[in-house]
Amino acid sequence: MEYKFEYEHKFYRLTGITPLLGSQPANPAVRSAWIASKAPEGVKEMEDGELFGSEEDYRNAPNIFLRDAQNGDRLFLYDYIIKGFFKEVLNSLTAVTGMNSAKSKVDKFMFTGPRHLYVLRDGKPIIDEDGICERPLRTSGPSGQRVTLASSEMILDPWTMEFWIELVPNKKTALSAPLNWKVIEKGFNHGRRSGLGTVARGRPGAVHMGGNTEIKRRRRARRRRIRAVRAVRRKREMKINRLEIENVKRVKAVALEPAANGLTVIGGKNGQGKTSVLDAIAWALGGDRFRPDAPRREGSAIPPRLKVEMDSGLIVERRGDNSTLYVTDPSGRKGGQKLLNEFVEQLALDLPRFLNAPPGEKAETLLKVAGVGDRLREMEREENEVYNRRRAIGQIADQKEKFAREMPMYEDMPRQVVSAGELIKRQQDILARNGENERKRMNKTRLENELAMATRERDGLIRQLREAEIWVERVTNDLETANRDALELRDESTEQLERDIASIEEINARVRANLDREKAMEDAEMYRRQYDEMTTALEKIRDGKKALLDGAKLPLKGLTVEKGELYYNGYSWDGMSGSEQLKVATAIVRGINPKCGFVLLDGLEALDGDTLRRFGEWLESESLQAIATRVSTDGDECQIIIEDGEAVALVEPERTWEEGKF
Repeated sequence: MEYKFEYEHKFYRLTGITPLLGSQPANPAVRSAWIASKAPEGVKEMEDGELFGSEEDYRNAPNIFLRDAQNGDRLFLYDYIIKGFFKEVLNSLTAVTGMNSAKSKVDKFMFTGPRHLYVLRDGKPIIDEDGICERPLRTSGPSGQRVTLASSEMILDPWTMEFWIELVPNKKTALSAPLNWKVIEKGFNHGRRSGLGTVARGRPGAVHMGGNTEIKRRRRARRRRIRAVRAVRRKREMKINRLEIENVKRVKAVALEPAANGLTVIGGKNGQGKTSVLDAIAWALGGDRFRPDAPRREGSAIPPRLKVEMDSGLIVERRGDNSTLYVTDPSGRKGGQKLLNEFVEQLALDLPRFLNAPPGEKAETLLKVAGVGDRLREMEREENEVYNRRRAIGQIADQKEKFAREMPMYEDMPRQVVSAGELIKRQQDILARNGENERKRMNKTRLENELAMATRERDGLIRQLREAEIWVERVTNDLETANRDALELRDESTEQLERDIASIEEINARVRANLDREKAMEDAEMYRRQYDEMTTALEKIRDGKKALLDGAKLPLKGLTVEKGELYYNGYSWDGMSGSEQLKVATAIVRGINPKCGFVLLDGLEALDGDTLRRFGEWLESESLQAIATRVSTDGDECQIIIEDGEAVALVEPERTWEEGKF
């Protein structure tokens, strides 16, 4: 059984900040044995003294850099130099990394390459050393302590070296931390203090980590891809440059390059595959929602294949038995349906859905485009509420006024209802005054009688003459006063009051009728005032709606919404011409998603040539693209004719088709 392991892989670049010294013995025999011992399949530790060989080996020649004769004598170090560097550094960083047995972990879990590590300057391989470095060297060998003058080839800083590291995943143990990328980069950072490739510890060959070149490369590539995708997304309108369709529904093979701006009409007889072309485009760009129930052409052994090239460089393909989607942006990066959804509007692929929608739904779509739907709906709700209240109040006012006019009106009637008690009191007052007058009349008669008696007695009563004369004089004076009072008295008639008392109920009924009529007229006037106030409020709301729509960014000049319906240049949907309906629908689709610069239209045979021409001219003026079908074989009307699932050239001679080839 074969096992496959996925190791973590990273690229690094080291930059030298001190001169690099050659560390290979000049003696070929010693060097070959030494290098063989450092090979990956036979790695074993060597003491510092073993680097020198015998005294004769290093007395005659300095330590050197190896040269790759097959690549222009480029100077290089072997890959084990990196592992040796890490063993020494990690042993000195045990307290920092928490790692014990660093040498064992480097040997087991860390692999480096390539085998030859070329020394670079300014990105180019170094061929010649910069000089010879001589220094005293103390070491121990089989013959005991010795001091000698060591010399090495030298490369001056700055220099660089690039390599990769593969790391086998390993776990933390109770006694030691794992060897991971964090530990490796700590070791590289320690390279400022520890040399690389030197024959003795010290600062020669000190380095600093220049960065993970693979990560940088990937980041640069990612930035390039992002810029390419953003360029696609920044494009104002996306259109179809070319499409290839094979074995979809009734289509055998069709290749089409629609006009960038204007109308491209696909003609043909019924059942030849015109609609299948539009269905294939919708499926390619719209996703599985538009997948036909039976996508493969009947009788075909080859699965459907779709390819749509957009003017932005985006390529959309569906191929294979499962019709797998492949989306490739201009940078070569793969994408999916999510990228397509950013610029493909669903209504552009299914425009009849908008054309056949109810008037309210069309208006709602336009308001969604204008971004004022919520506010306009609130204003319409308020308008309907005020309109209904005003209508109800107007009806009440009309009813009140009609009722008031039908009520009887009596002239010369008092303003208020007459009270029977009031009339009786007035009658009693008059009778009291009349009784007083009667008493005065009786008093007059009595005095007249007394005067007559006094006159008769005056003749008989001489003795009482003086008294009688005085009495006569007094009574005469009283009589004169009584006469004057009697002449001024006039009796009041109670006849009218008696008639009023007898007819009080009838009078009051008439008075109440007048009052009711007056109240009805007042109510009617009040409701009329309320009606006028609500009319003013209604006009204000309608003015606000008009201002809201006038200020909204509508996709086509002349579009508006009135009473919940879509209007264009004052005409409702049913009042528009065919070209106007297509123009409005296409403009609204672009308004929903400005990045979508095309629409698909099926069944334009109901439109005459002039209507098609006007619609095409408008598309060109708006830099829009439409791909449509029409039952026709007229080359003047159609740019391509479909017969039996294949495109028939209008000018070029007919080409044969082989399955799987265009």
